[in-house]
Amino acid sequence: MPKQHTILPGQRFGRLVVIGRDLTVARTRHARFWAVRCTCGNLRSVLTNRLMSGKTRSCGCLARELIAARLTTHGHARQGAQTAEYRAWCGIIDRCLNPNHRDYRYYGGRGITVDPRWRDFVTFLADAGPRPSPAYSLDRIDNALGYAPGNVRWATKVEQARNRRPRRPPMTAERLRMMYRAATRVYEAIKRGLLTRPLSCEACGAVRRITAAHADYARPLDVRWLCWPCHCRWDAVEPKTRHR
Repeated sequence: MPKQHTILPGQRFGRLVVIGRDLTVARTRHARFWAVRCTCGNLRSVLTNRLMSGKTRSCGCLARELIAARLTTHGHARQGAQTAEYRAWCGIIDRCLNPNHRDYRYYGGRGITVDPRWRDFVTFLADAGPRPSPAYSLDRIDNALGYAPGNVRWATKVEQARNRRPRRPPMTAERLRMMYRAATRVYEAIKRGLLTRPLSCEACGAVRRITAAHADYARPLDVRWLCWPCHCRWDAVEPKTRHR
């Protein structure tokens, strides 16, 4: 004789609460259905053995939530609902690491880097913290350095305006002539063997195309041999002493 299961109205199985026997569903001698209400409000009809064994614990909403939780890494990049922190992180990654980005020359092309730990959004958020309010955006404290812990803050537009890097001196015709004369003198010195262009950058040691960097165009052979990112960074902190 099959085992009889005792299920009473009001009894709870997971998220399901029994309302009573469901007589609208065709049944056999040993298959009984119960009308149940899920905590989300949905009504379902469930077999006795599935309730008693725990195989059915909700109307299906529990499985959907578990799958969503398993597929969610941090919850900031949901389609159509990206947070301000996630958009700011995507912006610094693109500007510094994507050569095809429209502003790459002002960031990655100028030697602005991203701390390797910040390639992971969760680590970045833990270090930078959440945005205080919509009036704030991400700002580097020292514009000559990259995005790294201790050099990044959430700042207002006023604070960012006060923290801009110095503007380059205007490119006048006289300055262009001085730059051309200095570059020509360097080229002639290399050709005569008075100067030797190294294969690596003096600042970072990278083996790439090296250029001569002048602190004073009036002394054309007094140069530093730098790669282009280091040259741009050096120009930002060491303005030309003679550019008129």
